[in-house]
Amino acid sequence: MKLNKYIRNPKHEGITSIYYTIVWCCNRLILQAGESIHTSEWNNKKFEPKQNSDNAMLIGRLNKLEQKIRDAFEKLEIEIGYENITPDLLKKATKGGAKRKNIVVEKNERVLNLDFFQRMIDDTKT
Repeated sequence: MKLNKYIRNPKHEGITSIYYTIVWCCNRLILQAGESIHTSEWNNKKFEPKQNSDNAMLIGRLNKLEQKIRDAFEKLEIEIGYENITPDLLKKATKGGAKRKNIVVEKNERVLNLDFFQRMIDDTKT
């Protein structure tokens, strides 16, 4: 998985929004960061806000969001496999909408140990 930060209008002078692009296995997802920055405060060579005290909180929020995206991707990779992750699933997972039980994979369905034992307990009750 490749994760990059960009601003919407790098040549425009003024405030513009920040977004992420996530690329994996021939899939691409663009996620809005929900943050904005003045173009003069953006480092176009490193694709991140300039390191100064004014941007410290913004950088922290962006790092948290980036970690949330990476964690969601990792969790989906464990649950359903790298090739089976779709942009919709990743988008739902980063927003907290994807639940383990709602994810259905037609081929090579993977069952987590916890789900397996829960099914076994439920079957034994009946």
